[in-house]
Amino acid sequence: MKSKTVILGFSALLALTACGGGGAPAPTAPTTGNQAPTVAIRSMANQPLTDKNFLQPGASLMILTSDDDVVKTVTYSLAGPVSKAPVQLGSVEGKNTINLPPDLTEGTYTMTVQATDSQGATSTGTASFRIDTTNPQLVSVTVNGQTVGSSNISAAGTAALKVVAHDTSGPVALVLTEGQEVLAQNSNELNFDLARKKDGSLREDGSYSFMLTATDPAGRTTQQAVNVTLVKKDASSGPVEQVPTPTLQVIGEGPFAGNMGVNASANIGPSSQLDKMVLVVTDSTGRMDSQTYVTTQANQTFSVDTTQFTNGPVKLQVFAYTKGGLEGASPVQSIEVKNINAPQISVVAPVDGSTFNAPTLPVRVTITKRTSYFSFVSGQVSVELRDYRGALKATRTLDISNPSTCTGDTKATLTCNTSFDMADGDAGIYSVTASTSVNVDGLGEQRLSATSRFTSTVQNASAPANNIILPIRISNDGSNVAELPSATAKLPVLNRGSGVMVHASDNDGLKYVQVRFLYPDGRPVNSYLLNRKMVDVSETYEVVMPIELDGSEYIPDGQYILQMTTEDTLGNTNIQEMWVRVDRAQRGQLFKTEAVFTDARSFVNGQLTHSSGAWGLGCSDKTVDATTEAGSLTNCASLQADSRVIALTYFRNPEGVTKVVGRTISPVTTAGTSVISRVGFNAEGTYWVSWLVQDLNTGVVESISGPELAVQKNSNQ
Repeated sequence: MKSKTVILGFSALLALTACGGGGAPAPTAPTTGNQAPTVAIRSMANQPLTDKNFLQPGASLMILTSDDDVVKTVTYSLAGPVSKAPVQLGSVEGKNTINLPPDLTEGTYTMTVQATDSQGATSTGTASFRIDTTNPQLVSVTVNGQTVGSSNISAAGTAALKVVAHDTSGPVALVLTEGQEVLAQNSNELNFDLARKKDGSLREDGSYSFMLTATDPAGRTTQQAVNVTLVKKDASSGPVEQVPTPTLQVIGEGPFAGNMGVNASANIGPSSQLDKMVLVVTDSTGRMDSQTYVTTQANQTFSVDTTQFTNGPVKLQVFAYTKGGLEGASPVQSIEVKNINAPQISVVAPVDGSTFNAPTLPVRVTITKRTSYFSFVSGQVSVELRDYRGALKATRTLDISNPSTCTGDTKATLTCNTSFDMADGDAGIYSVTASTSVNVDGLGEQRLSATSRFTSTVQNASAPANNIILPIRISNDGSNVAELPSATAKLPVLNRGSGVMVHASDNDGLKYVQVRFLYPDGRPVNSYLLNRKMVDVSETYEVVMPIELDGSEYIPDGQYILQMTTEDTLGNTNIQEMWVRVDRAQRGQLFKTEAVFTDARSFVNGQLTHSSGAWGLGCSDKTVDATTEAGSLTNCASLQADSRVIALTYFRNPEGVTKVVGRTISPVTTAGTSVISRVGFNAEGTYWVSWLVQDLNTGVVESISGPELAVQKNSNQ
């Protein structure tokens, strides 16, 4: 080891210096930083493991470790359907072969290996794989249509073996042997005429034994013996069928990218009928495609998508199958594939177009190498949650080196996981977009992005909004509702002429709005000032004027809590409270009011008699033109103190239905200001203006209503 060499050399120099009795000073030993050990988990073929690898219980794996110092301990553990506690290896540094426990059940497992060197530096490696405990299934094994069992099958002329196999873990490798000789092999399906030898020549009559072996990706096998007795073919049945001799020709010269053309010919004999012709493509990683390029035509030009295969050498071979059960294969032809393309990023959860109903949305993103090598630019993956408008609701930045969020191979397939809280959002359509930047060999920096749209049916758990608009606090006294204010606290004051105004809203819809008094100890006064049920209403302003203090539920003078409660249609509730003082003797500013039409009377058929009017708070007189009926307000008093003024415009239609058609809230109207409210008319009926005024010095609230103005629609009939 490097560090050992430095220490030994230093010791030798010290010894020589001591013998010399002086001379040059002893050299200083160089220092090196201790690096954590490297850890890798590999298959026995020295390949990385992923959750796409299938293994058997008891299978062997390699653990590779190295260090610039000395690896002292190596432990490994398993997590999955059957978890195993950490096991310490006997030998440590270098290559260690371990056998998986024989009692593992089917499922996905994660192995964690931890290595520690002599200086205490530790590193951890993980790998996932799947355990398969089920043997592949031979779905169908027939000779000339007869199911193969333990007894011999007699065949005359042709002994067409047809095999279909299946396994949940992936393709099944089928191999037909006679003794030690391999006669035929294929994936999932196999056809072979047992009446012929491997070279296509006819066998002599007699009994023959063959062995069919099916192997799944985990290495589990199923075998079936096939015993056949061949007898002479009746000459009257026609000529003997011949084995096909298919050929292939690649169009153009390599290296190939994108789509590549391959001409294939079955070359069957005149006594044969073609069942199918298959072009099998196998890349340098062993990935085989025998399902995509299939035809029932004797001559076919296949368009092969080379982007589905790893760059490098790719093998092509054509197989032709006759309806008599004969199989022929072309010579293998190798070509070079060289595609330059970026990896693929996908949002695999939530699934695009899906519906989701849970408070937490799990998100899974994969980045998968296609053909070209790549590396991450920033080492981060950005994930955004947006609503149907495209407005950003939340974002996550995932570190690809953090194993708690991202696992896999950063140069092959990487899986990253995160989540979003949907409980405070509205039901509706959302989108999740994942993006990152990578450097691609031959392309440079590329931006990757993928989006998945889904529908959330999670109901919003947010309470409705509500607020007591009037009265308002005029000091910090009573700001803590949990504490009883002092007798001299400066609180809002309500008397027989006072009113209150509240506002409530909710995105789903309101169920009710309630306003009531509470005694200082929290007990409710039985009667509500307001108890309004809502139907299809999402926002409301509610006014109570004047407040009833002297009814059957008599409210003595004193301190109370004014409480406002709202509930939405989903059952979410919001309560707002404020300390107030009831004092009948304390009065605020008292005003006279007047109202006039501000435009000349109209006599045009179908028009309103007047289109506008004005109401004056504190105006005691008016002047009106006898001809036009238009007037002006006179002798208008001003506010004596800074005040909060709310003007409410009421309208009553000819059927007697009254509603508020306008409101103006002036948070602070300074003393000395005259209050004039101007209103435009747009329907036949009666209009008037009422005011809520709170003196910001004394806190007293008064409600004042102005006179009514009636408007008719002209009719000359």
